Amino acid sequence: VVGRNNSTGGTGAAVMNCYNTGMVTSDSSCGGVVGSNGNSSSVTHCYFLQDASHNAGLPGVGSGESASAGVTALDSTSFASGQVAWELQNWWDNHALEGEEGQVWGQNLDEDGDESPVLTGLNPGSPRAYQLTFQAEGAAEVILYGNSGSLPFPAVPTPPTGQTFTGWFSGDTRLTEATEITADIVAVARFGTTPEPEPTPPSQPSGGSDSEPSYSPILDIGDGGTVRVNPRTPSAGDDVTITAEPDQGFEVEEVTVTD
Repeated sequence: VVGRNNSTGGTGAAVMNCYNTGMVTSDSSCGGVVGSNGNSSSVTHCYFLQDASHNAGLPGVGSGESASAGVTALDSTSFASGQVAWELQNWWDNHALEGEEGQVWGQNLDEDGDESPVLTGLNPGSPRAYQLTFQAEGAAEVILYGNSGSLPFPAVPTPPTGQTFTGWFSGDTRLTEATEITADIVAVARFGTTPEPEPTPPSQPSGGSDSEPSYSPILDIGDGGTVRVNPRTPSAGDDVTITAEPDQGFEVEEVTVTD
């Protein structure tokens, strides 16, 4: 980004909140963001691309005062994930001068999106990258980055014994890939009681029979509870009792019966 970060007036120059994905080479004072830093100059909250074949072993600042302070090396996966775009925008949200607030960094995180952050001044349509924190009982916290209306999700967590995974929730909102968000979110895994298997109806005797035929109701059950039907295989004209039992935190919204 800068070869020599210096000032002749002694007040110090500043390089801040930026990144570099280019290859840097030099015979001396070679750094991923700044080559040489001096005269009370500063380098703050900057990133550069580094992996086995790209700027390998390179410091953030080649030489001088505060060498490499405020510079972080990350690999291409971190850049493509949206992490750097989120870090840059988050810093701006906390340091922008009055009247300069708002989105300045973005990144399209779809499969065919951007490989690194873009300035919205150069690409006004670039979506903001949000941080998504996923928490599940007995599992390590997972942090991903996504755009509103195109959310990524981690692997389904292992449910406690006797329960099933019912979804990721932010508050009372069940998240889907198409959920629209306007801020970073913390998503918590919810689990519900595994429905007990329905009893097998008794077999009808073979051959001729004068017994009336029975009919097993077909159930379309949503997440968050269980439904019981008694009797399970009623005959024509029988009264049928339907019992809906919501899990904790859920309530019955509607029960619909059709012929």
